[in-house]
Amino acid sequence: MRPLVIVSIPVERGLGKPKKWIGYPGAVGGCLFCLLFSLGLQSFIDPAHLLLIDIGCVVGVSALWGRGPGVLAAILTTVSFDFFFLPPLHSLRVTPQHLISLSLLLGIALAVGQLAARLRHQATSARLRQENAQATAQLARDLTGAVTSNQAIEITKERMREIFGFAPQITMDTVRQEDDTTEWILPLRAPRKVRGFMRMSRSAVAEDDRTLLETFAAVCALSLERIHFVEVAQDALLRMEGEKMRSHVLSCLSHDLRTPLTGIVAHSGRLSVGLSEPESPADPLEMKGLADSLHRESTRMADLVENLLDLARLQSGGVRLRLDWHALDDLCASALRQRQEFLGHREVVVDLPETLPLVWCDGVLVERVIVNFLDNAHRYTPPEGKLRLWANSSKGTFAVGLDDEGPGLQSVVQNSETQAGGIGLSLCRAIAKAHGGELILQDTVTGARVSLRLPQLQAPPEPPLEEEA
Repeated sequence: MRPLVIVSIPVERGLGKPKKWIGYPGAVGGCLFCLLFSLGLQSFIDPAHLLLIDIGCVVGVSALWGRGPGVLAAILTTVSFDFFFLPPLHSLRVTPQHLISLSLLLGIALAVGQLAARLRHQATSARLRQENAQATAQLARDLTGAVTSNQAIEITKERMREIFGFAPQITMDTVRQEDDTTEWILPLRAPRKVRGFMRMSRSAVAEDDRTLLETFAAVCALSLERIHFVEVAQDALLRMEGEKMRSHVLSCLSHDLRTPLTGIVAHSGRLSVGLSEPESPADPLEMKGLADSLHRESTRMADLVENLLDLARLQSGGVRLRLDWHALDDLCASALRQRQEFLGHREVVVDLPETLPLVWCDGVLVERVIVNFLDNAHRYTPPEGKLRLWANSSKGTFAVGLDDEGPGLQSVVQNSETQAGGIGLSLCRAIAKAHGGELILQDTVTGARVSLRLPQLQAPPEPPLEEEA
């Protein structure tokens, strides 16, 4: 395994915690300032009242720098008060009558100083806990938007760079790793398993920051585990959708291809028998009828296979729409020409308004939808049934549909998204979805209606002005 190189820039977190060595010089300076101030006031104030200045000095030093400097300040103020203000002056000898006063001064100064130092420590700890909680909450909020493991790792590293001044090395390797003398390794331990490790230089980590670093590692591990289970769920959903689509395709194939295949086998068998019997010559009209039937069934099966391939390309995202302005009457006329032979003697009424504007769509795919409408009507309507091909346009949408006089749609066909109408209508539904529209199936009084409704996101172009003669 290649060694991991860690580059870090250690900086202070800025929690307001001073260096420990600053407190003792500060205590000496504070005591010296209070002594000079007291010496300046001794001509105006009784020396007994100057004790309040010394006690205030001890409280201030303890609040600023903690217990050790506070104890030093208490001792210095007691000694200076005895040396400069108690007789005999400029001597450290203590008379019995002042011994109790100095002891009380020292005791009160130490007690008040320790209380002030404790309050300071509690305030600093509370501020530290608040900042740690805020940093952890911010990291958790940032990680909620991560959708991949790499995003979660980068977010964690960026937040740690902002707070601690360095970005650790985070790996997804789950092999157990041990600390060494130069690096500190934190496991990303989630409820289910260890999701990786966080490596950082020991010199870059302050002792007070270890708890927060462990919390960050736990939050990052939870995010990585969440992303892992989301990916597992997505994979399971894709597999379910794939199995669902596979079952649908197999069902459509068994339903739609059975009829043309049966017809091809039957007609080709009869044609082969008729042509192979020399004793009884075949009837030319019968042979022509069989050949025509064989051609129709072969063409129908070829159309089904083409629909199946187009459906597969649409659902896999392999088809890009070629959007342009098209005249809907031209698309309908082209579809009718393609299916004129199959429609036979059925009456087809074309109901298209003269004011129908141009439509913005993929003309080839919309024409394929109309062709599939006609194929579906040919399959389910009687030969004497009437078909009505219609279209309309409203603000922001247009629709094209076909009404027939067949047996109508069953409720399962209307409500199912996977079993409605076989491969042909499944392709129509995929084309509608690719355009951002919808395929509508509904029963009517005389039969059934299938229609394609697509949005029009822009106004059609204005027709060119006629030139004056």
